[in-house]
Amino acid sequence: MANQRHNAILEIIDEKQITSQKQLEAELEKRGFKVAQATLSRDIKALGLVKQPFYKTIDKIDESENLNLKAVSKLLRQAFVSSDHAGNITVVHCHAGYAQGVCAGIDGLKIKDIVGTIAGDDTIFILMRTQKDAKMFSLKLEELCK
Repeated sequence: MANQRHNAILEIIDEKQITSQKQLEAELEKRGFKVAQATLSRDIKALGLVKQPFYKTIDKIDESENLNLKAVSKLLRQAFVSSDHAGNITVVHCHAGYAQGVCAGIDGLKIKDIVGTIAGDDTIFILMRTQKDAKMFSLKLEELCK
C-alpha cells in the first residue's frame, strides 16, 4: 500500500504544484488514499521531497530506496548555507525548506559515524559518535559545498 501511495504522490506532484500537506492529502483522497498527517509526513521524508515553494523530488531514489551520494551531493550544493560543530553534534544550516530533504538524504547514506539526525525547516542536527567525527563531517560538508 505504501508503494502505491508513494507512486500516487509522485504522480500528483508531477501533475500539479502542491504547496501544502493539506493540499497533497486532498489530492490523495481523490485517488482513494485516506492518509493521516503523520503518515503523509513520513511519506514526504521517505520520498526525499523538498518544498520550495511547492513539493518536488530531489532526484530519483535508487533501488534500495535510499538517496545515492550523487543526488545528496547535488541537493547539498543547492541547499547548503553553513555547517558547524559543538561536542559530538554537527549543525547544518540550509536555505528555508530544504533541511528535511537534505536530512533524509544524509540518513539514506547510512554513514556509520552518524547516530541520528533531526531536521527543522532550515536546520539539521546530526548526532555523531565522537567530537572528532562531528568536526570531520562539518569540514567535509564545507568542502563539498564550496
